[in-house]
Amino acid sequence: MSRPWSDLIDFVAPSVPDAPDSLIEMMLKWSAIKLCERSGLFKEQLFFDSQAGKSDYPLELNSCWVPHTIYALCVNGENYSPMELEACCDSSCNKVYVLHDPRVVNIRPTPKKDEVDGIRVLLSVKPSNDSCEVIDQLYDDWSEVLAAGALARLFKSQRKPWSNMTLAREFEKDFHAGVSRAMIRAYKGFTRGPIRLKAIPF
Repeated sequence: MSRPWSDLIDFVAPSVPDAPDSLIEMMLKWSAIKLCERSGLFKEQLFFDSQAGKSDYPLELNSCWVPHTIYALCVNGENYSPMELEACCDSSCNKVYVLHDPRVVNIRPTPKKDEVDGIRVLLSVKPSNDSCEVIDQLYDDWSEVLAAGALARLFKSQRKPWSNMTLAREFEKDFHAGVSRAMIRAYKGFTRGPIRLKAIPF
């Protein structure tokens, strides 16, 4: 389940009464994105059909989320590794993938056969910049951390009625502590349920 980002505003607004709600919401979303990027807290498993000769596969998630880091990718029972150098060519590399676009992964060599659910991807995800909703787990478990990150950034603002570098540093410490807790939670292996995607054949 999810709720609008505006439901988190009351965690921040009393500390910065002059800040507009739209700005507070933007800072809360920024805070959530950074929390997920730095901790890898939320992971998804994607399963979709492999297609012989096809190299690009879209990583389609809920519209509120975008991929961040791929942890594992398996094609028709074989593990693929991240390609470190873009200059590496197919003839010298063995079973690699490249995240060309945040939502598209390129695999080399291409699959040799079609297989239902032939591709498995485990990746961390983060809220998209234009997401409209925050999931309940972020709200229920991390609202104070998100508020700390938002307040740290707001208090760092230059020449605003709410500017306060001393408070910015205090809330920044709280945010970093929250990120550390999220990293520990992620290390224990929290993964959301698998998503199965059906590829459109050429």
